Amino acid sequence: MKNNRIRRILMVAAGIYLAYTGFDLTRAVIRSSEKNKWVFLAFAVLFLVFGATVIVMNVRGMIQDYKDGRREKKSEDREEDSYCE
Repeated sequence: MKNNRIRRILMVAAGIYLAYTGFDLTRAVIRSSEKNKWVFLAFAVLFLVFGATVIVMNVRGMIQDYKDGRREKKSEDREEDSYCE
């Protein structure tokens, strides 16, 4: 469980980095007058979209893991209570 949590945190950090790189590349392409402006812009948008997707998927996974952990704890507490009676 802990390894999965650390992996998700690292993936969110990687997603933030990709989204920032895409945003920064977009800003640089808009300011420049390069011949391949559309190619760079396409890759910048891909970085943004992929980074945002990685962030959303892993944050959702972290929330789901948290909810599953709470459910498991509640069921364990109920089992302990039934043994005590």
